[in-house]
Amino acid sequence: MPSPRTNLHRLSPGRPGGRSSLPHRPVPSQGGSGSAPVTLVSAPPGAGKTTLMAGWASDRAARGHRVAWVSLADQGDDPAAVWTSLLGALRVTAGRNGDETAAEARGGLPLAELAALVSGGGAPVWLFLDDVQAVSAPAVLTDLARLLRRLPEGLHVVLGTRRDPAVGLHLLRLTGRLREVRAADLALDRTRVQQVLAEHGVTLDGPSLDLLVDRTQGWAAGVRLAALALSRAADPRSLARDLGGDDREVADYLDAEVLQGLAPAERQLLRSCAVPEQLSADLAAALTGDPSAGALLDRLYRDNALVTRLERPSGCYRLHPLLRGHLLALLRRTAPGPAARGPPARRGLVRRHR
Repeated sequence: MPSPRTNLHRLSPGRPGGRSSLPHRPVPSQGGSGSAPVTLVSAPPGAGKTTLMAGWASDRAARGHRVAWVSLADQGDDPAAVWTSLLGALRVTAGRNGDETAAEARGGLPLAELAALVSGGGAPVWLFLDDVQAVSAPAVLTDLARLLRRLPEGLHVVLGTRRDPAVGLHLLRLTGRLREVRAADLALDRTRVQQVLAEHGVTLDGPSLDLLVDRTQGWAAGVRLAALALSRAADPRSLARDLGGDDREVADYLDAEVLQGLAPAERQLLRSCAVPEQLSADLAAALTGDPSAGALLDRLYRDNALVTRLERPSGCYRLHPLLRGHLLALLRRTAPGPAARGPPARRGLVRRHR
């Protein structure tokens, strides 16, 4: 059996101390819907998407499959750059020069060239596209949608993204050609949270561990950051009980990876709606004074911005506990005292909408 690196090309799934340091993920099984040629891995920042994909890519390579990896964050919105990178990575898997692709890529989606590269090597080909959320140009998204609809036989594509791309996912879903891995699928269970803590030399009693699992909701980045904080704490159990989004490591990550990527109106909505533990579209509109707040809240949910839509009560949403804690901590610092709980009129709105 070849080494996992033998057939693995352009695989750069993380940086030391960065995404690659998230907890190891089991490789997805190939049963059932695993036969779909397109897999979407869509989840918030720090959920472990790249870690999962890297393990999956190494597993495929170890089985003798040809594997190529391209991060679209490096390509910008230039169609020629995107397709040159894809063709180059696939050329290398076929044992050809990966730099002979610029001419073919200038004309847009090079389907004929892709088909020839896939069919020429014999073994199945896996193309991992990471950071798909970095692509916004309609021309690139249109070409990518065409590729996914017309994949050459033997080519599997795995998309890693912070939000669902506009590439015709509904059509792939309808025809059974799409496999989806979401935040809930990536969430660490109690056993895995305990293992991450143990890796950092932290042991918690049952109630403290349960509280930490509830606070982090199994979000991999939150679990790891909590483990780092607990490993330095004089009293880990006390910190686990009090852990919120105001912890320095957690707050810095939320600011840089979640809030900074949002539009000003989206950040303002989250700040305005941080007081209630759950909220409806009507309550969001009442708290913000914006009739479109409900639609904006739903967009944050769909964009994996650590906002969850609840099954019960129907039509309600909840901010991730660490994100909500961080926003409340910001509110306490900027409006200390009773104002941090919201003005009386706002508190009355929250009570009426419970």
